Amino acid sequence: MNNKKRLLGFFAVVAVPILILLLMTVKPLLALGTGQEIALKTKPIDPRDLLYGDYVYLSYEIEDVSEDKLDRELIKKAKSNNYGSIKMYAILKKQGDVYTLDHITAKKPDKGVYLIGDLYAYQDYTDSKTKSYKYDANYNLDRYYVPENTGKSLEDKAQKGKLTAYVKVRNGYGILTTIK
Repeated sequence: MNNKKRLLGFFAVVAVPILILLLMTVKPLLALGTGQEIALKTKPIDPRDLLYGDYVYLSYEIEDVSEDKLDRELIKKAKSNNYGSIKMYAILKKQGDVYTLDHITAKKPDKGVYLIGDLYAYQDYTDSKTKSYKYDANYNLDRYYVPENTGKSLEDKAQKGKLTAYVKVRNGYGILTTIK
């Protein structure tokens, strides 16, 4: 009986970490397999930061957020958070061939295309008379891995603002699948 308990304990100790690792893959695999593909417009960035090793660093138009796109509750949280991040939901709308930012909310939407991300608020010191803020969103879609020495054409397209990223989205979770 004692040997059975030891054997069962050993299998439990081995199985739990493996189970945790397997569960970590569920969200990305569901997004890739059953997610809706959307296109996002990238924006030009400094070429010195574009190619780092074997990936292309991407920046998106939907990452720059104006205050009129935020709900009031989120603005209050962001300003009082001392430059930390706040979980948010970016509601997207289709405009032509790409999706653009409609608005950002603190509450998970019931329907539609949205991305989960982090919102950051920074005090803008360009005008010393007024206390204004700038808002940035992060969706963790900033790296696209490429084969060695193949990023130059993508870098050129990004600088001209002619690069589009294709993302699979399911329940707000996005996976960057390709860029063209």
